[in-house]
Amino acid sequence: MKWLVLTLCASSVVSAADIVPMEKGTAWTYRGEVAWAGDGDQVKRAKVQWKMEVVDSQRQGRYRVARLMGYPSDLTFYQPDRQRGCHLLIAVDVKLYLTGCPAGDTALTGIDFSKLTNDDLILELPLEKGNTFAADSQRDDTMYAWHVEDVGPAKVAGIAGVRPDFHGRQYDLIYRTLPDHQIAIWVPGLGLTSYIYSHHGTASQVDIRLIEFQHP
Repeated sequence: MKWLVLTLCASSVVSAADIVPMEKGTAWTYRGEVAWAGDGDQVKRAKVQWKMEVVDSQRQGRYRVARLMGYPSDLTFYQPDRQRGCHLLIAVDVKLYLTGCPAGDTALTGIDFSKLTNDDLILELPLEKGNTFAADSQRDDTMYAWHVEDVGPAKVAGIAGVRPDFHGRQYDLIYRTLPDHQIAIWVPGLGLTSYIYSHHGTASQVDIRLIEFQHP
């Protein structure tokens, strides 16, 4: 097994590209549970294993772009035949964006970065407890914004591909709206280690955690 050696600490995170490895061939395998609405009031549940991987990567000036297959949010409003979606992960300076792949376009060239908005923003440094970003400008609370809920030692014990003596920090981010909320836990140098989604109306829940990390 190829072990990942991580020694990043909060003070060494200077750009969004430090958070998530974006090299082609990088892969994350998650395991957990999903729930969704069945017939009538029935709620169905299933154990799932989900793979996210970088299938292409390119640097364009200040921008680092990775084409991902299988971001965990694909599992919301789950159905048993769910297929992995295609996403673009874009890091620029202190910001990390996630957006869909252009239909029928398999190249990473020609991306119009000016079209990125707060709706695409999933991470912004500094990740200090209490900070918010991607906020709705009409609100003065932490709703409809990514909020750094907590910061603490990374909990990565048992993840294949990560050394048992790893030490680092994790950042617990939450996005709350009236109909739903999502929680994303990030570890610099490793990426997304946990994803939770819960809809407050029609049943839809996702609770998955990283079980294996592969880095080329």
